[in-house]
Amino acid sequence: MQHSVALSRGSGAIRVPRRCPCFAPVTPRVAHRRPQIHVPASSAEAEQKPDRLSYDHLLLTILDSNPELSSSSWQAVATAADLATLHNGRVTVLVVDEQVARAEAGAGAGDQSRLQQQAAKIAQTLGKYGIKYEILERQVVGSQAKDAEGRSSVVVGEVADEVAADLLVLHSAAVHNKTLDANLLAEFVSCPMLLLP
Repeated sequence: MQHSVALSRGSGAIRVPRRCPCFAPVTPRVAHRRPQIHVPASSAEAEQKPDRLSYDHLLLTILDSNPELSSSSWQAVATAADLATLHNGRVTVLVVDEQVARAEAGAGAGDQSRLQQQAAKIAQTLGKYGIKYEILERQVVGSQAKDAEGRSSVVVGEVADEVAADLLVLHSAAVHNKTLDANLLAEFVSCPMLLLP
């Protein structure tokens, strides 16, 4: 004998047989456990954590025309210092001065003192963290702003390869201000990049 259940829909009723598969009891599925083989790790393997990325050598790139450094540059410095402290690594600071070629002969002397002033402030800050650091200064001169933008990206990629950096840290203001070309940066930098807001 088959019973039915009436479902009301608007003015009419729909009859559904009770032995319909939608009313069938749900049976729980039993998960089959696979045997797991535990192999003891050697002491060298136990010290390395393959699940976590390790950043032993960070490349911090500063492209800032402000001698006092902008807040985004200071954020990049603090982030690189924190990561180096966390991973017991070292930081190479690349201070890039990008400028369009100028007709004035004395323009380079002021820019060089600005670079040295920026490098001294960064060195003082990194010294407070107690981490190993090195500061490199590069000047990029292009005949037009677009030339200098592309050359800066190439210089950052070359320095990242030279120092064998594990991570490149830079602030996004350099990309937004067209100081760096993000497409060229992605092409020339072979390590992971951390782009800060």
